[in-house]
Amino acid sequence: MVRLLLAREDLDPNISATGNETPLTFASREGEVEVVGVLLERGNVNPNQPDRFGRTALYYAAQRGNSTAVNHLLARSDIQPDEGIWNGETPLLVAAMSRNWRVAQLLLKRDDINPNTQGHKGQTPLSYAAQCGNLRAVQLLLGYTNINPDLLDATGRTPLAWAAHYGHDEVRLLLAGNTRIPTHRKPSPSLPPISHQS
Repeated sequence: MVRLLLAREDLDPNISATGNETPLTFASREGEVEVVGVLLERGNVNPNQPDRFGRTALYYAAQRGNSTAVNHLLARSDIQPDEGIWNGETPLLVAAMSRNWRVAQLLLKRDDINPNTQGHKGQTPLSYAAQCGNLRAVQLLLGYTNINPDLLDATGRTPLAWAAHYGHDEVRLLLAGNTRIPTHRKPSPSLPPISHQS
């Protein structure tokens, strides 16, 4: 049905409904992966059009942890993957906040993503990884030469302070020693996939 509708030249695929929501942002928010893929086949579909909250299709896909939809969106050459909403939350940050580390790993493979992005409370993806004690996610983030592991959030805490606060000793020791895996811009393909550890 979607393909049939999109075949009509008189239909604008970017038309917005209530809340400035386009078919693409709606499909992404609802987890309709097939619809997202079909919509993105149309070259005139804007993958970066935000709804009234400033959230894009990529933001919703990252929030849901929908790696297939994220891959569809990242395949578009005109995607702007580091666009944030009013409070500074980017797709990467919301993936970290939602503990969707597989999606975070997909986003971090790109050169146009800032791994130090901070939300309105000043917390970074590394802060969230440290809070939930996800050692693999911390190792992934520390593998970036431009990562800053010492950024303070609005409470005055660093990722190390959060790891210590929650008793995540392995993460705390890694951050305390600033023991990074060999420096590179992209994660090593030899590393095993990140788990959904919380």
